[in-house]
Amino acid sequence: MSEKELSAEEWDERLSQHVDVRQTSYCEFESISSSHWVPVMGKSVFGGTLIAQSMKAATKTVSPEMELHEIHGKFLNRASHQKHIYYYVKKLRDGRSYMTRRVDAMQDQTLIFTATVSFQLPEPSQPQFYAPPPIIGATGTFKLMKFMPDGHSNLPTEVLLPDMCQPGSERYLKALEHTPKEAILHKYLTKYTNDQQNLPVEFRPAVPTVFDENGHIQYGTKLAYWLRARGHSPGSVNDQRAVLGFHIDQFMLGNMLANLREGPPSMMASLDHTMWFHNDFDMSNWLLMVVENQAASNGRALIMARVYRGDGVLVAIVIQEGVIRFPTGRL
Repeated sequence: MSEKELSAEEWDERLSQHVDVRQTSYCEFESISSSHWVPVMGKSVFGGTLIAQSMKAATKTVSPEMELHEIHGKFLNRASHQKHIYYYVKKLRDGRSYMTRRVDAMQDQTLIFTATVSFQLPEPSQPQFYAPPPIIGATGTFKLMKFMPDGHSNLPTEVLLPDMCQPGSERYLKALEHTPKEAILHKYLTKYTNDQQNLPVEFRPAVPTVFDENGHIQYGTKLAYWLRARGHSPGSVNDQRAVLGFHIDQFMLGNMLANLREGPPSMMASLDHTMWFHNDFDMSNWLLMVVENQAASNGRALIMARVYRGDGVLVAIVIQEGVIRFPTGRL
C-alpha cells in the first residue's frame, strides 16, 4: 500500500499502533500492538517506539495540567518485534511545579530500556530565549565542504521550504534504478523505501546536499530535515511530544557521516537519548530539525538537534549518543 492510499484517520490509527500503550494497573502498561517495526538492517525494535511508549505510559500517571518537559532514556538490550512490551512506572517525585517518573520497559524478564521522564506545570509568563533557526524559504546556493576546517559546524544558515524538498521515501530511487534486482542491496533499498512510504510519519531533507544520488549522507553537508505526521495526529500536548519522540530517533546517529570520510559504518546503535521540550507544537504541521554533530571517538558518536515550528519557534532540543563502529583499522 502506498503512502497516498490512506485517509488521515487511517494514518492516525496506524500511528497509534506504534506509539500508544494500554493501562493494565495504576503503574503497569503494555504496548497496544504485539508487532513492532524494525528498521532496515536493524536487530531490535525501533528505538523511537520505546521512547514514545515510555512517554505515553508516564503521562498516564500524572495530572492532566502537567506537561512533559524532559526524557532521558538508556537502551539496554534488544527487544523482540513479535512480543508485547511492558512498561512499569515508578513515582520518583510529585511536587507542585515538577513531577518525575522512572519507566522500565521489559519483555519477559529482560529490561530493554529505562528512562526518567519529567513533567512541569507550565509557566508561560516567564521570559523566553532560544537559539534562532536558519532562514526558512531560502533559494540560495548550498555547497559541500570538501575539507573540514577547525570549528566547522553542520548547522545550515538557510533551508528550503517543505514543498521545495524531496520526500524522504524517494531517497534511494536513483540507487534502485541501477542496482540489480537479485542483489541483496536492492532488497534493503526496497524495504527502506516501502517503510518510509508506509510509516505514519514522514520527512524531507531541508538542505538539498544532505543525500548524494545514491541516498548516502554526503561528507561536508549541512544537516536539516522537515518532519511531520501524515494524519491529523490528534491528542494533548504530551501526545504530540511522544509522536516527535518516535519520529526523531530515525535521524540522529547517521548524521555523523557528514563529518567522517570512513565510508559506511559496520555498526550503529543507540545508547542514550535525551529530549527537552520548550514550546507547544502540532505534529500534523511541518517541524524543522536542525542537526549539529558534536563528537566521535572510541566507537561512539554524540549528535545534537534543535527542532523548530514553521514560524521559527524552538520546540525541542535532542541529544543522542550511540555506538558507531567502522571496519578494523578505522575510527
